[in-house]
Amino acid sequence: MKKYLITLFAILFSVNTFASTVRLSDTTEPVVNVGNIYSVYNTLGGDGTSSSAPLKLYIPLSGSGTTQSDNHILKTALFKSNSTQTLNTTIDIVNTDSVNVLYPTLYVKDDSSTNYLFVGRSTIGCSTSSTCEDVISSFSIATICNSTEIDCAGALSAPVTVSSYLYLSQAGVDTSISDPTSGSDGLFVELNISGRVYESTVTTALTSIEKGDQRLKLNYTVSAIQNDYRDIAIFDVSSFNSKFGQAGINEILSIDDDVTPQSSGLFEAKNLSNGRTYNISFAVRDFYGFYTPLASPLSATPLEIAEFLEKNQCYFISAGFMEQHYVLNYFRYIRDHYLLKVKLGQSFVDFYYETAPQYVPFIIERPWLQALIRGFAYCVYFIFNFSLVALMISVMVIFLTSKVFKNSITE
Repeated sequence: MKKYLITLFAILFSVNTFASTVRLSDTTEPVVNVGNIYSVYNTLGGDGTSSSAPLKLYIPLSGSGTTQSDNHILKTALFKSNSTQTLNTTIDIVNTDSVNVLYPTLYVKDDSSTNYLFVGRSTIGCSTSSTCEDVISSFSIATICNSTEIDCAGALSAPVTVSSYLYLSQAGVDTSISDPTSGSDGLFVELNISGRVYESTVTTALTSIEKGDQRLKLNYTVSAIQNDYRDIAIFDVSSFNSKFGQAGINEILSIDDDVTPQSSGLFEAKNLSNGRTYNISFAVRDFYGFYTPLASPLSATPLEIAEFLEKNQCYFISAGFMEQHYVLNYFRYIRDHYLLKVKLGQSFVDFYYETAPQYVPFIIERPWLQALIRGFAYCVYFIFNFSLVALMISVMVIFLTSKVFKNSITE
C-alpha cells in the first residue's frame, strides 16, 4: 500500500511541476524586440513548442569600432555584446504551481551533453496558480553573451547559431535542466547572432532605369547571394557613400519583402512624386538588418501620365504599359521608319493622334484592358520580329515529318 501511495504522490508531483507552460502570445507575428528600439526579424514554423520547429531569432551585434554600425539601420545605436539593452519576447504563462511565483528563464543547449544550461531569469514573473498574458520576458544582451555556449566575439565575423529554451523557474534556482526536447511545456528558440558585414565581399549595381507614372523601374545586379538575405531596400540619396551609415539618405523609398534578392533582376520604386528627380540607390538587407554596400545611384524623374503619353506619342500602347518599354520603343520605330514614309501611313498616324487620346483615361482605369493591350502588343512584336524564324522552323518540321513518313512507307 505504501508503495502505491509513493507512486501516486510522484505522479501528482510531476504533473504539478511540468504542467506550467510558456507560449507565444502571437504565433502569427511574434513580438520580439531589443530595447524597444529594434524589431528582431524572426521566423516560426509552428508554435515554438517543438525542437524541430523553433522560434528563430536573428539578432545583430556591433563590435568596438564602426564596422557594424556603419552598415546597419540602427547606425550608432546598434548594441554591443556588453549592452544592457534587453531581448524582449511577449509570451503567455500558465503557472500551476500553488507555492512559487515562476519567472521566464532562458536556458542554452550544452554542447557537451543533452542538458540546457541556465543563462538568465526575467524580472517579471507569474503569480502562483495564475494565467498571465502578454508577459514580457527580458534578457540583456550582456547576459546572453556571457554564456559560455554563445560565442558573441566570433559572431562579429560569421553568424553564430545556438539552441535555447525559454521556460520557467522560481527565484534563486539557477541550475541547468535536463533535455526538454521530449516535452512541449516551454518554447524552443534558435538564437542566431551576427555582426557580419559585406563591405569586401559583395558589390551591387544599378544597370538601367525606366520611368513610369509615379514609379521607377530599376534593373540591378548583386555579386554574391547569401542564404540570409531578406529583401531589397531602395533609397533616395543626396550624397553617395557605399556605407549605409555614412550615406546622405533623404528617404527610404521602400523595403520590399516581396522581392527576393537575386544575382540580377528588377524592382520598382512605387508611389513616387511625379516631376521630382530622385537619386536612386539600393542595397540588400539581411535577416539581421545589415545592408550590403549601396549601389552607385542613378537619377530619374517619374512622369505625369499626360506628359508620359505626350512624349511617347503612342497612346494605346503607352497606356497599356505605363512605363518605358522595349515593345513601346518598337512601335515608335515602326511609326517613324515605315508609316510616316508613305502617305497612307501618315494619314493613319494623323487620325490616330486625333482620336486616341480621348480613350486613354478609359484604358488607365481598367487594369484588365491594360493587360489585354500589353498582350496584343507582345503578339504583334513577336510576329513582326520572329515570323520568318517561325516559318523556317515550320518548313523544317514539315520536311522532316514528310521524310520520316516517306521512309516508313518504303520500308
